[in-house]
Amino acid sequence: TGQRYSPYHTRMPLHLQKLGLVLATSIAVVRAVAVTREEQVQHGSSMMRREADSSSSEGKAAAHWAPTAVTSSNVIDLNGDWTASASGENRVIADNVATGPNSFKVDLYIKQGGRRVEFQSGNKSYWATLTGRGALNWNDGNMWTRKVDCKWSDWTDFGACGGPCAAGEQQRQREYEYLQENGGKPCVGELLRCQESAYCNTAVVETTAHNHSADEHSSTEHSSTDGHSSTEHSTTDEHSSTEEHSSEHSSH
Repeated sequence: TGQRYSPYHTRMPLHLQKLGLVLATSIAVVRAVAVTREEQVQHGSSMMRREADSSSSEGKAAAHWAPTAVTSSNVIDLNGDWTASASGENRVIADNVATGPNSFKVDLYIKQGGRRVEFQSGNKSYWATLTGRGALNWNDGNMWTRKVDCKWSDWTDFGACGGPCAAGEQQRQREYEYLQENGGKPCVGELLRCQESAYCNTAVVETTAHNHSADEHSSTEHSSTDGHSSTEHSTTDEHSSTEEHSSEHSSH
């Protein structure tokens, strides 16, 4: 053809093209992984600095701690007069503050629905757990006690007929919500009340009517027996007939 050979006019073989593509992809992946690791290291350093700053702030806050009143929706009401066993002095709890003689006054931290109480006096921390409803047992061995009167629960609605009550009466009940402690007043009254109810009387009438209907059905079946049986029944002695009549009357 008269044309001179030139290497630029030749194409790269296909297998070399594939090899080049693989190498380029591998380099890109390595670079991406390196960038991701660098970002993770930077993020970890930032988190460590934040945690250190947070710990430092908490330490400063603890160093400058001061007791303050805490509002708590207590399950058990602790307000009232208490007596300290160690000194015999009176303690009065009101609105999460305890007061007493000799200028005693502390702010209480009430936790666990009134089952745990804490306060700080000077550099010392005190805590107590509640036993029953009338004894606070402090970690220094002291105890505050109070009188607790027995308390009834609310009455239930009138419900079932009969039972402990008469057949034509409905019943309702109540229970002890908690008992007296440390010389408190006991609960006085009944646990069960009964009252007459038209509902119960209606139920009794319906049951009686059902029993009468069943007896009449049984009597009809008995009278439809054959003549031989009827004759045999009529030959029974008068005493037996009287006992049968008495039995039917009592079943009604």
